[in-house]
Amino acid sequence: SVYFWDLEGGSFASCWLVKKELSGGRFVKEGSWDSIHVVEVSEDPKKKNEFKYKVTTTVMVSMTVESAELGSCNLSGSLIRDRSVKGTIDEKGGKSHIYHMD
Repeated sequence: SVYFWDLEGGSFASCWLVKKELSGGRFVKEGSWDSIHVVEVSEDPKKKNEFKYKVTTTVMVSMTVESAELGSCNLSGSLIRDRSVKGTIDEKGGKSHIYHMD
């Protein structure tokens, strides 16, 4: 799923949600991972075509592992990372908003 919304001052944000489930693997009875990516884009009021990009990513993993040695075990965890960069929009040079959201 992908959602976009407007923020104040010509800024905008988006949220990208990805989910994957599995079952019946070799050792993994069932499991899933989810990733959530939130992107905030705000224009610098002093510099035309310059923007600040903030990307926050959360990944969550959960799985049930079964084996003769371990028995049944539930493993879960999450990781959050964020990054902020400034970038200039230059459509002729191929630098759009997407270019800066890596």
